[in-house]
Amino acid sequence: DTLVLFNSTSYNIDSAYNTSTGFFTVPSGGAGKYILGALLGTFTASNNNATSLIYLTVNGSVIAQNQNSDTSGGQRHMEFGISILWDLSVGDYVELKGYSEGTSPQFRRDGNSMRLWGCRIIGV
Repeated sequence: DTLVLFNSTSYNIDSAYNTSTGFFTVPSGGAGKYILGALLGTFTASNNNATSLIYLTVNGSVIAQNQNSDTSGGQRHMEFGISILWDLSVGDYVELKGYSEGTSPQFRRDGNSMRLWGCRIIGV
C-alpha cells in the first residue's frame, strides 16, 4: 500500500491538506459532514494479471475502497474513483492510499489521473 501524495493543491482552505504528509486534517471550526472523493490512475506493463486498489482512510481506518482488475494481458491504463459522505471531527485526518500489482506497476501522475477532494456540506 502506498500513500498518495499531492505536491500542489488547487484549493486548500485553512491549509487543511499537507503536501508533506499527504494528510487532509479537519481544521478548528471545521467539523461536519463532508463529501470525500478520489480518482487514481494506474499503469502496468505486460502481464496476465493486473489489480489496482484505491482507498480512503480516516484516522488510519479504511472508510471507502474500490478495486479494478484486468486479466486481458498487455499494457493497462486503469482509472477508477471513490466517493463517500462522512462525518469528520476537528483533528480527524484523511489519507488517500493505493495499491497496484502487475509488471512494473505505477501511479499515473499526469494531473488528470490523480485527484483527492473534500468539501464540508453541513457544519456542526
